[in-house]
This record gives sequence, structure tokens and C-alpha cells, in this order.
Amino acid sequence: MAARRLGRSCLTAVLLLGLTACVTNANAPQPSLVANVLTATRKNCGATYTLDGYDRGQANVYAVGIYPEAGVILRGFPDQAALAGFIHAHATLLSAPGNALGTFCESKRGDCHKGESTAVTCYLDVSRLTPNLAEAARLARGCNQKSIAFLGTHGIEIIDKQAGQPFGDGLPVAGSRLATCRTARGE
Repeated sequence: MAARRLGRSCLTAVLLLGLTACVTNANAPQPSLVANVLTATRKNCGATYTLDGYDRGQANVYAVGIYPEAGVILRGFPDQAALAGFIHAHATLLSAPGNALGTFCESKRGDCHKGESTAVTCYLDVSRLTPNLAEAARLARGCNQKSIAFLGTHGIEIIDKQAGQPFGDGLPVAGSRLATCRTARGE
């Protein structure tokens, strides 16, 4: 009976996704945050924001997806409902110190502005921000990420290897790979 009081969308998340708790509408993302992330994502082919609305895009930090099990891959750019839903579903992770919402979009030609918007693939993830490249590389290897991003004052630089070695193949993280990622995150 308690699950019915959660509301239809929350109940669906509990049943379909195996969530043990849902974030209430009181914790829904601010419309301005969603709008700002969507605008930056389309303009820059990606964005990195903390839940307080701070754009980390030029913060001189490294960003790496550390919760691959929470990541979402979209065909086309995210819309308001998809982004708000992702933020709502992962509010607890996104609000943890050092974590941020990350978006990244690309086409087969690389830049998301080259090609039709439906030919764009976008990734939504929970990223860890760190000023230290070695720490970012350790997290990327542990969580099997293909790359990390340096969010600098002169733009975003994608780094896909260190000392000639790729961080990971980007394949799904499950089983022992998920355990390795959890260890890298300090869980």
C-alpha cells in the first residue's frame, strides 16, 4: 500500500528500475537549470552543471562519468522531459559533493553540429569533477570510460588515453566491472 502513495511515475520507477526510493516532486530540477543545460548542450555539444545551477564548463577541472550504470544514451538531443527525468531520477547522486550532470553529444562526423539532429547521439551521465588528471584517469580506468573531459577556460578538451594507453573500451559496466568501478568510486 505504501508504494501507491508514491505516485504513478515513482511507482513505475520502483517496479521497472528496481529503485528502492524515489525523489519527490519537491526535489524536481529547477526549470532554469534544465533550460540552461539544454541550451549549452546544443551550443557546445555538451555541458557540465552542478545541481545548484553552476556551469562547470570553464572551471579548469576534469570530468569523468563514474556511474555508468546510471548513464543514458539518446538518439538526438535531449528534450526538456528527458533531461528533467534524468536529473529527477539521479538527484541523490548528482547532489553528492564533487558530482555533476554531464551531457555529451556527437555525430558520426564527430562534432554534433555536423549532420542531422536525428543523427546525433547524446549521453547523459553523473560525472565526478576533479582538478587532478591522475585521479580522473584512475576513475576512468576503474569505470571503463572511453574518455575524460578537461573543462578549461579555452574550451573542452577530450582526452582518450594517457601515456598511449586508452582508459577503457566504454562497453557496459556490469558484474566484476561494476565492482571495479564501485571500488574506484570509493564505495
